Amino acid sequence: MTRAARRRRTRHDCIRYGSPAWPSRLLAGGHSVSVVVATAIVVADMIGVGVFTSLGFQVKAIPSGFSILMLWTVGGVVALCGVFSYSELGAMFPRSSGEYNFLGRAYHPAFGFLAGWISATVGFAAPVALAAMAFGEYGKSVVPGVSPTVLAVGVVWLVSLIQLTGVKHSSNFQFISTLLKVVLIVAFLLTGFVIGTPQPVSFAPAPSVLADISARHSPSASSS
Repeated sequence: MTRAARRRRTRHDCIRYGSPAWPSRLLAGGHSVSVVVATAIVVADMIGVGVFTSLGFQVKAIPSGFSILMLWTVGGVVALCGVFSYSELGAMFPRSSGEYNFLGRAYHPAFGFLAGWISATVGFAAPVALAAMAFGEYGKSVVPGVSPTVLAVGVVWLVSLIQLTGVKHSSNFQFISTLLKVVLIVAFLLTGFVIGTPQPVSFAPAPSVLADISARHSPSASSS
């Protein structure tokens, strides 16, 4: 297929299948979410349950605040590269189904099929299970008489039922839950500044840290 033919096909798909960013191009009766809700979905996806659970265990062995900031910076750059890549793919293949559509159209339908199954069994199920487990463990402090497993299973069913009620209700739930998550994080930050006990932590690059980084990346260290 020539480049001109691919462009015509892509333009045809844009008009036929539409995009939430261009509601006028959606099919009649098509369902979409607003830009605000779509942004809330991305924010909720990026700020996962690990922020409230495993992050402290991951960075507790790093003594330098500057190193932690550098790790966040590198992670942000990598995430930004993924944003640009997915944006380009979404513009080239403007259909639903995400990675299934991208891999199937770019390489072979078999790759899209495998990606779909991996996402369904691991990529989506595992984070849901982890979030439910964290909810159960934190919830037993509020409701000590209820098993964490019951709380975890109950919240999964509750959220699933809300999502099944339709795009309108699920969009409202997504926006409100994301807003509460962001407000909670901001409240934690402000509380630390207002009533927290100052800790001897500096995020400025200390000479010892820079010397350690230089030693680790020197030619002699690489050869040894």
